[in-house]
Amino acid sequence: MDIFAIAQQGMEIQEQEIKEKAQAEQDEKDAKKAYKLDLFNVVLPRIAQKDYGWLGRDSDGNSSEEKRKGFEPFIANMFLSKALSTSKGRAITSDDEGYAEILKRVNTELNANVFWVSKEMAWLMACTINPFNIPEINIDKIKAAPKGISAKYDARVIKYMAKELWSSDKKIMEMIDMGLISDEEMKAIGKDLDTLEDPKKKKK
Repeated sequence: MDIFAIAQQGMEIQEQEIKEKAQAEQDEKDAKKAYKLDLFNVVLPRIAQKDYGWLGRDSDGNSSEEKRKGFEPFIANMFLSKALSTSKGRAITSDDEGYAEILKRVNTELNANVFWVSKEMAWLMACTINPFNIPEINIDKIKAAPKGISAKYDARVIKYMAKELWSSDKKIMEMIDMGLISDEEMKAIGKDLDTLEDPKKKKK
């Protein structure tokens, strides 16, 4: 076999590998769409109850495999970081201390490791953030923004956030459309980026 035939064969193998990788990625995306878990009525309550084995057993209408595919630690962490104390206008209680500790642990333990640990480990860690045995994590349910609102924002802000969160532009836009990132936050980041720009660029 001459060198040109070898090169041609190598290109064909590489092309096949690219196709297989693209198909595998598409299959993974399709699987995620197929396994949607009820975040507010199932996932977060199980975390509050410290149900450590929930992800690995069949229950709540889902198999353990469906749970593993549908559980998204990053999204769960986003809502856990918005836990609210139910004590309004009352003296501070141990529950208030518990909510404060939850927010601290989400930032220092969960978000710091969300991209580096397995889903199983992320679940176990999430179940440990409730130190005062608060029976239910009170979540501030944000009203989702109108679908597609993310398109109005400056692309440089979206790219900056994607880089900071080790995510993709598409995921950041989905988070905006879900209401996880507010208009005020986007504008504030845009202003911060303006102050970092080269003064010469501003004059142009």
